[in-house]
Amino acid sequence: MDYEYVNHSKSLLIYHIVLVTKYRHRILDKLNILEVMKYIENLSDFFIIEQEFEEDHLHLLVKAKPNISPSSIVRRIKSMSTLIVW
Repeated sequence: MDYEYVNHSKSLLIYHIVLVTKYRHRILDKLNILEVMKYIENLSDFFIIEQEFEEDHLHLLVKAKPNISPSSIVRRIKSMSTLIVW
């Protein structure tokens, strides 16, 4: 993975994000969750390096710039995936 150079600084921020369904319901096998995550990645300013999912949770490895907080990444993923799936 490559470092990002911005304004005389060098960074490599990678977050491991685990998203769990409400009440751990096993619904992710029915959804086309991988395509939804790729769609969200194309519209956003972060990159999904890897993604794996079970029936009730989703693991994401996300690369982002230092000016993007992890909470804003999670907020964006959760809000957009809810709108797309429903």
